[in-house]
Amino acid sequence: MSGWELLSDLVQHFSRYASQNGFELEEFEIEEVLLPWLERIQTPANMRGLGRVLRALNDFSQDTTARIWLERVFELPSWFLPGLGFQISLADPKQVPLFMDHKMGSGWCEFAPFYAWLFRLAQYSKDTKARSVQLIFIEHYYKTLVELTDPAFSTNSQTREQQVCAAGRLVFDARNQDFQGLVAHLTLDDLSCIKRLALRIESYCKDENNKIEQKNSNYMRSLVHFFLGDWGGGRRGNRIHRYNKMIARRFNRTQKSVVQGCDGALQELLPSLLDVLDPEGVETDDFFPLQTFIEVEGQFTEERDTKEIPDIERVFDRALNRKKNIDVTNKVRRGQNVCLQNTELLKAGDLARFIRFLQSSQHATTLAFWAMLLLGKPLGELAQLYVFDDLHDVTSGLYLDPEGNGWWSFPVSYSAKRGLDDQRRGLIVTADHVFTACPRFFISLLSGHYNGGLAPLLPDTLTAELLAKRLKKYSDHLQRGSRISLDKISAICILGLEFAHSDPGFLVRSNAAFGWIALFSLPHQNLTLVGFSDATLSR
Repeated sequence: MSGWELLSDLVQHFSRYASQNGFELEEFEIEEVLLPWLERIQTPANMRGLGRVLRALNDFSQDTTARIWLERVFELPSWFLPGLGFQISLADPKQVPLFMDHKMGSGWCEFAPFYAWLFRLAQYSKDTKARSVQLIFIEHYYKTLVELTDPAFSTNSQTREQQVCAAGRLVFDARNQDFQGLVAHLTLDDLSCIKRLALRIESYCKDENNKIEQKNSNYMRSLVHFFLGDWGGGRRGNRIHRYNKMIARRFNRTQKSVVQGCDGALQELLPSLLDVLDPEGVETDDFFPLQTFIEVEGQFTEERDTKEIPDIERVFDRALNRKKNIDVTNKVRRGQNVCLQNTELLKAGDLARFIRFLQSSQHATTLAFWAMLLLGKPLGELAQLYVFDDLHDVTSGLYLDPEGNGWWSFPVSYSAKRGLDDQRRGLIVTADHVFTACPRFFISLLSGHYNGGLAPLLPDTLTAELLAKRLKKYSDHLQRGSRISLDKISAICILGLEFAHSDPGFLVRSNAAFGWIALFSLPHQNLTLVGFSDATLSR
């Protein structure tokens, strides 16, 4: 058929999908869609990792807006992306490990940079704003592909296409906390205009209060040039002379760098020029422990004697090192085996007191706290949920039916894709979303700011700092063990309530442990008042 080895398997998959859904597709029609698309995303000839890419695109397209956007940018028909939701069967089972390979191939970043970017799509941030930035990246990539591959704009080591795809692949990663900070500063107006988005990223990088890691700052600046299209000519001058000029200024003092994910006071010492080795093979640094992190804003006032050196026996003391290892192990065990006496669990009495507090609290904060209790989700995940009253706009969030009842709506996450022959084999076809009942009292709280249509579940004015400040004010009047934090509220997961039992209680989960909390201190009338007894609570 063509240079792609598994193209026939893909054609047969979409052909079976079409016949099962009641419409006919000829093989040449499917090839007319697949061939240009595989070429546009720079798919390798052996189709290594393509199954991983198709699975990520299927997860990405579960949102209706994202699916329409991808179909427009990739120039795909309406049957293509829904067809990826079913398991693709290969004629040769030996090709499955290569088709679903989770490791990048050698040379992808150089010869297929966009495919390498698309290969990491499943590892990118799934925040709603982050997904919007990724969609803008894909669309603008194809609009400016000619400039990105123009040799006049390339540097001495790489093209602009390679530079942009590498920067996007590393910045969009879900573990990149600097990008998460950027996403928190983005607004809907920034996402509506690509120039405004670029200026927002640039101002975020220039703000010294953000303390961005240097490599992430460089990646973001590459994205700014990419969005603005202000590439200059490639620098092809002699770099050696320029390096020799700056070497004295660069290494005349200790260089420090911010450590991502840590407090700003903790910084990392950057390596300097290598010193000349001692001809006898003994270095003074061999007698001291290696210090790679320092605290630049310490609160200590006592100065240490400059002539004082650590005892060499303490550095290599096996007993001290073994004790440190045991301490680390004990901390890990305590964190993974939470007991009922642990203050991280929300006790029944604390829950009853907090419920009474919510009944007299402000409307917006009450809505947020109840959503965290009912769903067991932090505020960042709740900000991605929506309220809707039309099933055509189904998404993650809360659905209000015509009778005024509320139903939590979340997409079904399967451990394996459905097969096209599942129905023939007698397997039950399940829906894409699961709906569970929402307590009625929560609907009455929601009616304060919801006026119909598709709207966010929580107001945009709510922030984690505001809720934490509100909880601190509430906890200041309690004893130390009864303090409540955002982590305590979002970590609790109420799985069921039982009042017929002689010792009624509820099951809560904190970290990796389960515990049964008695309700002897939680009156039944409180539960009836807030509406727990008339709803099924689920995560």
